[in-house]
Order: sequence, then structure tokens, then C-alpha cells
Amino acid sequence: MPMRDHLRLILFALAAFLVACGSEDRPLNVLVIAIDTLRADHLGCYGYKRSTSPMIDALASRGVLVERAVSQAPWTLPSFASIFTSLYPSQHGAATVDSRIRQEIPTLASILAEHGYLTAALVNAPLLQPEYGMATGFDFYDAPPPDSIRTAGRITEDALSWLGDNKKQAFFLFVHYFDPHLSYAPPAPFDRMFGGGYTGSIQGSFDLDHFSSTNSRDIRREIESLSRADRDRIVALYDGEIAFTDSAVGALLDGLKAHNLEQRTLVVLLSDHGEEFFDHGGLDHGHTLFDELLSVPLIFSLPGTLPVESRLEGQARLIDVAPTVLDILGMEPPEHFEGMSLRPWIGGDVSTLASGPGGEDQGGLAPPDEGKLLPQADAYAEALRRNNTLRCISSYPWKLVLDTRTNERSLFNLEEDPGEQHSAGGTQPAEDYRLEQAIYRTFFAMTDSWYVEMAGGDNSRTFDISVSMGPHPLPGAIGFYSLLYPEGPPAPAAGEPVEIPGEVSVEATQAGLRIKGLRTGETTTLAFTATPGKTQVEFDLAIDGEPALTRTFLGRSMENPEKMPFSRVAGNKSVRSRGRPAGEAEPPYFRVWHSRSRFTGPNRMTLKDDTRKALKALGYIQ
Repeated sequence: MPMRDHLRLILFALAAFLVACGSEDRPLNVLVIAIDTLRADHLGCYGYKRSTSPMIDALASRGVLVERAVSQAPWTLPSFASIFTSLYPSQHGAATVDSRIRQEIPTLASILAEHGYLTAALVNAPLLQPEYGMATGFDFYDAPPPDSIRTAGRITEDALSWLGDNKKQAFFLFVHYFDPHLSYAPPAPFDRMFGGGYTGSIQGSFDLDHFSSTNSRDIRREIESLSRADRDRIVALYDGEIAFTDSAVGALLDGLKAHNLEQRTLVVLLSDHGEEFFDHGGLDHGHTLFDELLSVPLIFSLPGTLPVESRLEGQARLIDVAPTVLDILGMEPPEHFEGMSLRPWIGGDVSTLASGPGGEDQGGLAPPDEGKLLPQADAYAEALRRNNTLRCISSYPWKLVLDTRTNERSLFNLEEDPGEQHSAGGTQPAEDYRLEQAIYRTFFAMTDSWYVEMAGGDNSRTFDISVSMGPHPLPGAIGFYSLLYPEGPPAPAAGEPVEIPGEVSVEATQAGLRIKGLRTGETTTLAFTATPGKTQVEFDLAIDGEPALTRTFLGRSMENPEKMPFSRVAGNKSVRSRGRPAGEAEPPYFRVWHSRSRFTGPNRMTLKDDTRKALKALGYIQ
């Protein structure tokens, strides 16, 4: 018998013994209820005017509601992968329709299975088919054929049937509802529950095939043809889907109570992403990083253990869910998790979870632990379905959306402009500077990247850098690049400019990068990616106009190059490193190294024909 199976038998036996000794000693169960495509602001407990969610509202009143929970991706696959791995999409690998979770990465299900839990999932979406790696760690993974979607009522029936058969064991159950996703087709009477009196062409259902052209999910031209009544009808159908799903969630929670499991089951209700309804001229999801797609509900309930009628003010992240669950169960989260537990604030002063780093009161939020890329107050998101260069960080109330290829950005103050209609760029440059640097540092830390660090010391020096991709560079050989300035920018009064040390324009061509006349004493770093990964890179470095042969140090060995210019390949051991060189150098100097991503397992896959067909029908594949 394999060691893992032997260990699980022992743990199951221990769980059975504890049940026999008394239910109070039994390990807690975990029920994660996920409602696909659910905007937080369309629930009553989040302030919505329509009565779409009485059952979910009641669950929130029995537990803890996170007022601002941010998804790490605006569509299903990368978001759920982030929820269950506590990693960003660039790390876990499931960021496109033809990629999967890297096989070496554990999931919440696999961790709980190792602790003796019986693990089960009932899912609906084609993007959650087992081939995507979401089934990792589940003893029972019930995914119907990709073109067969179960309604909310059927999912609840199947979940209650499973609970009835397995309630005597400690379990982790993931129940996934898909109804609020396009198409919007709520059954009667939910199809007429909201917005009565409509007589237009959109009746009992709506899908994008209502339009003649759906080549882009950001279908602005087609939307322009919709009347106000048509738009309201689409939203009313979506709200009807929420109400229908809410009733099924209520039946599931009633069944949990009927099985005498309510007091021993941690319930987590969440969504993977939201939905746009013309907020920024579009419809659907996956195409932007605005809050209508990233702001999702997040509720924790455990009677007798967690507070009731509590609201965590401020911002949390979906990558915080898995470490929070493990913490509540008394388990240590793995060190590689990017998320951090919310348990200290759920059980303590629940009014103080808010504000980002740099404020007078960070609300008890944790700074980044060693190995974490961002502090808990910073919510990073990426992985759009098409524009994979767009990334953002929300550090409430500030949010920066940045295109890392063009450097176009939009800075929003979510307190003053919650609808993200007016970019505040230029009015608060300190926030723009910090968030831009955080986005770039996070991106390069997750990616195979080159670094060229320079420092002038007490006296500013002039640095010239030429990076060539050769001898025959392909288009886009330089993937992304940025200058990373000293961490901890100055903190001027609101509206005053930030003095960025050594700020200089960078000339980028197909052949490489060139920086001329960067004058600084502060430590400044050029970071860039090269494709393909084994591309030979030639460096020509000068300080005050002179070749920096003896002032250039390579990799961890800190050796000098033999000549200037010099060439290196990413796989070369002398420059391969997961961090900056260990040695110190006296300024002025250059230090050059290559950093490998921590997670490098294969993630590419070939889609099965039925999955591809279902994804095409849903618009994920053109």
C-alpha cells in the first residue's frame, strides 16, 4: 500500500475514533459554495436595492462578511486556480484556456486530503474540467460533460445526496453554481421577478448571440444599439439568475442543518469574478480589470466559533481564502502560499481590516512575510483572456491599472470614484509611483527575468546600458522591461511631485534595449524578460563613459566578465539565481543576474474536443 494511502487510513481511523468519543472532538467540516460570475454589488448584504439574495444575506448575518474581496483574475479558470492554490495566475500556470495548474503545486483539496479529509467537488463549467488540474486532491470530482450545465436546483440535490452518504466523515465539499453566467435564462418565476412591464425583443433569456457579431467580448458597437429598456432587461435576467441560485443555496444550507452538520461546518461563500453591464462600455467578463469584474462576495460562517453579524471593513483577496480555511482548522498553511490568513481579524477587532501600507493605521494587516510578494493590503490581479499585458494592484482606496507593454495607466481613488470613471493620474503621483513599482516588481518576481543593478554611491555617476538580443532576434524578443527604483518612495503632500532617482527614458527596439545617460547615486535596476528563455543576451555596460569591465559582477559568483561587451544565456549557471547576488560590491558598480520563476512545472495542454467545443460556444475561443 502506498505510504500516502496508509497515512490516510490512519487519519480516517483517528477521525472515526474522535466521532465515537464525542461530536465535539470531531474535526470541522468545510463547505465552499462558489457562485460563478456573481458581482458583490448585486447582493442585498452588499447594499443592492433588489431582493436578489435573502438566503445569502441570512448566511452573512450568521457570520462574517468581507466588504471588499478582490479576485486575482476576471474569469473562471485562473481565478478558481488562485483560490485553491493561493498563488497568482502567473505562478500556478492556469492563465489561458489551453493551460492548467502546474502539476507540482498542491491545492487546498490535496492539503486537506493529506490530513484525512474526504474531499469532493460538484462543478459545472467547462473551464473546471479535470484536465485543467482543478480535480487535484479530490476523492470525488463530479464534472458533467462540458456541454452539459446543471442548474442550481440540480447541483443542490446532488450536493445534499453526497452529504447524506458521507456526513459521518470529516469532509471538504466544493459546490459550484454556474447559473449567473451567460446565458441569462432564469426559470419561472425568476424570469419576471425584476423589471416588469418590459415588452422588447429580449424576453425569457439573453446571450451574446442576440447580436449579429460577437468577435469581441467588449462588444461596444452592438451595445450601442440597445435601448435603455433593453439594457435594464438584461440586468433583470441576470438578477433573476442570482435569485434562483440564492434559493438553491438556501436549500443547501437548510439541508446542512437537517443533517446536523451546521455547527461543525465552516461555510465559505464566494464568487470567482463579477460581470460587466455597460459600466465601461462592455458586457460579460474577462476583458478588463475594473471592479465590476474583480469585486466579489466573500462570507465566512461557523456558528459558535466565528462572530455573527460582522463585517470586515476594507479589502481582502481571494488568495487569502485557502490560508484562512487552514488557519481556522488549526493547520499551518504551506510557506509558498502568497495569501495570508484573515483569521486574526475575523476573530478579533473586525472593524479594522483596511487601509494599505504607508497609512498611519494599517488595520492589523500583515506586511509581506519572507517569500510573499506583496503585503496583505495589496490585491494584485492579472490574466485577461486576450490582453495579457494588463495588470493592476488595489491598495484601497488607490488602484492602478497598468499595461506593462505600453506603460499606459489609469489611477483611481475608489473612495471618491468607486465606478472608476475618472483616472486620477497626475494628481497623486506618490500612489501612482508606489503601485507601478509594486506591479513591476511582482511581475518580474513571478517570471524568468534578467536584472541589471547599478549604484553610484555617494557621488552620482552616469550609467549607459545596451542590451542586445542576438545574433538574430525575433520580434518581441524583449518581452517586458522596466526600471525599478529604490523601494520606499518619498511621501510628499497630496498633489506634490515625486522625485524619482535616475528617471530616464528607455529606448526599446526589436534588437534590444538602450539606456543613455542615467545619472544616479541610488541603487536602480533594469529588469526585463527575454523570449525564448534560452536567448543569448549581450550586455555592453559603461560608467561615466568608460567600459565597466572591472566594475561589473555576474550572478552569485560575483565574477567579472572577461570582456566588454559580454554575452550570457539564461541557463548559464553563473547567472542563474532566484534572487540578487549574495555578495556586496562597492559603488560604482553593475550587478547582472538572471532569476528563475519558483514554479516551473509544465502547464501547457491540448484541449479535448468536447471541451474546446463548449468553450467556443461560451465565447472563450473565437
